[in-house]
Amino acid sequence: MLYRSHQSYCHRLQHDMYFLTSNSRLNEQVVDKIILQLNRVYPQILTNTEAEKFRNPKASLHTRLSDLIKHLQKRGERHCQEFYRALQINAEQLYNDLPSRKILSPVFFLACFSAAAGFALFWYCCNSGMHIHVSHQQPAAQRKQRHLAFCFFY
Repeated sequence: MLYRSHQSYCHRLQHDMYFLTSNSRLNEQVVDKIILQLNRVYPQILTNTEAEKFRNPKASLHTRLSDLIKHLQKRGERHCQEFYRALQINAEQLYNDLPSRKILSPVFFLACFSAAAGFALFWYCCNSGMHIHVSHQQPAAQRKQRHLAFCFFY
């Protein structure tokens, strides 16, 4: 969630655009509901003229949806945020499957795995009896200090 909260809605929409417009994920009725919500619900994101343009059945659904997304991105952050709100209300499963909502899981897994591997390596080095060959003339405290430094960096 930390990653998503720092990403702007416009950037997320740019990232999700291909997913939303490919393979007929959104059907005509859902797109119409989203457009009507953006037109009728406060704050009004689309004017009546804009809503009619994006609901025009003469243009393909893919074209209308692509144009709508580009239009919202040009208009700014609040418009993109309202698009996500309308998408969540009208197509919740699709909203949950968006790539921008899935980014956290692989990154989180990689971070946890890296931390665990680093900790395991540190633990192994410090507890395996690995010794650094040092001159016998050095005091024991210096030898131990070098051993700990070796464990920490390797």
